Amino acid sequence: MRGDSSARTGAEVIETIAVPSARPVAALSMLVWLLAPSVMACSAEPIAIDGQYGRNLALAHGDGSVLPRLAFIDEGCPGETAAGGCDPSGSRQCRMLLIDSLAPLSVLRDPEASAGSRLSIECLEVRPAGTIFAELEADATDEERMRHERDLQDAVARFRFDELPLVRAADADDWSWTAGNQSNAIEPDGVLGGNLLRNFAVAIRTAGPDDATVTLYGEFPGSETILADQGRAFLPVQFPGRLLGRELSDRCEVEDGPCDLPGFDISTSAPELPLQPSRMVMDACVAIPPCAPRYLTSPDDPFGPGMCDLTRGPSLTAMCDEPTDPILGGFSASLVVATGVPGLVLFSDSAARMFGDLEAMPPCPTPISPTTEIDGTLPACLIGNDGVLHFAGWPSAGEDAPLLRLRVRSLALVPGADRSRAKGPCERADERRDAAHLQCLRYQKRAELTGDIRDAAPPYSAEVDEAEDLDGVAGDQAGASLAVLGEPFLEDGSGGPRPSHWIPTTVLPADHPLALAVRRDVAPEALEPDGLLGTALFPGTEAVLDYTDLNPSLRLSCLAPHDGRCQVLPECHDDRQTACCHGLPRTLLDELIRLLDDDTCCGAVSARDLAELQQAGHCVRVPPP
Repeated sequence: MRGDSSARTGAEVIETIAVPSARPVAALSMLVWLLAPSVMACSAEPIAIDGQYGRNLALAHGDGSVLPRLAFIDEGCPGETAAGGCDPSGSRQCRMLLIDSLAPLSVLRDPEASAGSRLSIECLEVRPAGTIFAELEADATDEERMRHERDLQDAVARFRFDELPLVRAADADDWSWTAGNQSNAIEPDGVLGGNLLRNFAVAIRTAGPDDATVTLYGEFPGSETILADQGRAFLPVQFPGRLLGRELSDRCEVEDGPCDLPGFDISTSAPELPLQPSRMVMDACVAIPPCAPRYLTSPDDPFGPGMCDLTRGPSLTAMCDEPTDPILGGFSASLVVATGVPGLVLFSDSAARMFGDLEAMPPCPTPISPTTEIDGTLPACLIGNDGVLHFAGWPSAGEDAPLLRLRVRSLALVPGADRSRAKGPCERADERRDAAHLQCLRYQKRAELTGDIRDAAPPYSAEVDEAEDLDGVAGDQAGASLAVLGEPFLEDGSGGPRPSHWIPTTVLPADHPLALAVRRDVAPEALEPDGLLGTALFPGTEAVLDYTDLNPSLRLSCLAPHDGRCQVLPECHDDRQTACCHGLPRTLLDELIRLLDDDTCCGAVSARDLAELQQAGHCVRVPPP
């Protein structure tokens, strides 16, 4: 790692600006625009990045928060002992660094900046966190203490970001350093924002509450075919190819020369601006009904063709409800990816459009256990009116007037529409599920023609051959990806939906400064956002915020694809492509792997299922997901 740079301050690059406190507006949004003259004066050099690309960095855990956080020591570069870990206390104690894709600029806490916040060009080293922010209880086990000590030692500098424009924010009444919700609030000392993240593909993997990592890539490895075979849904942003967010020139509305903002003279002639679009806006279908392909076999004829259906669950007989049904279906939405938000957030006017009178919604059952079931027609239920949301850099919401909290049954993400008159997200999600049914049907029909599944040569795409009798259905509907989170289908043994799988959702007032700013900053290029999508919400997934692709996207994969909490259908174009295995029923995959001894679909099962298959002598060369 190179570097002999530390923070450069003073007249060389920094203009100190006091942040007004008379108006109750979002401090971060205000800072971005008030600090614009300093941004321009810096005539920013490209950020110099040096670090361990492709290496998993342990995110903070053990303190109850699901927000993605790394660690840092505020000492410039190179650190006093960059190769050493963190001390439990004192000047070499690690501080908390929140990864927040919603923040346009990176920010560091500066309690000594009594004169106001300022922009700085600095060098920052980041470190893995693990359990270093967790409070050890008096009765902590020896194993927990050893892990804590090991994480402190392992918290060495893994990345160095030199020439990084960031805000040094003072502690002030109009600046909040709290992030989280009513259950768990944290106090980070820094935020990695969009101006840095947009240089990477950021992979956040959440295998469990105590096993979360982030990995940074200069370019996400693998061709689109390979990534689809790995079970990664490719979900480009809305109006593909465009990250959104205001640039200085958008606000100034001039082509060149100076423009006026209150109190400042701003030149737009600088070749590079640290403040560039970085927000991902996704097409979504909120509360899409549960649905999955079902495959039934005859125990009397193990090599005979089975039967394919599309039902509410892979072991159920009830047919799926249409996602576009005006009563039972889902709701089209536009969501902004916000890693610093704890879960799904819907703006109040959008939530009312979807669910009607929110306070009159049916209550969620209490207590909720993993086996608690609920009415199968409900798109959401009401947890209560006790919610609080904290956003780093923005006013908290719900402290004076508590927010409504819901459980929403599911959330489907589809590739962004490339034109304003495209089909809605719910309709596109429905077509991709129908394609999965067609893939199963093609296997069934081929087996019926020969009377023996060994001649069916699976898996198939949804591209129907003219000779196949499938009621005139033709066309490849599997050429797009789909990812469904929450309760995408009803799991084995269930008689109805289980709200323990549903997505905890907080309703944020539409007139909150954050909601207003987000809607303003992505208009008019995107559809008006309906809320925020927190990627840390979903356990058992790997979410890649791929800013490096020519078509910026969210890439999503399920670590346990058959447990009823995650469903991914990647792009499936060609027969015998491994991508076509993902999303098919486990009964069908078992038949292909165990009975036909075909390893094509081995990569479409969970690590636990794969271990069982390998013990039985199948899939022996396939690595776990």
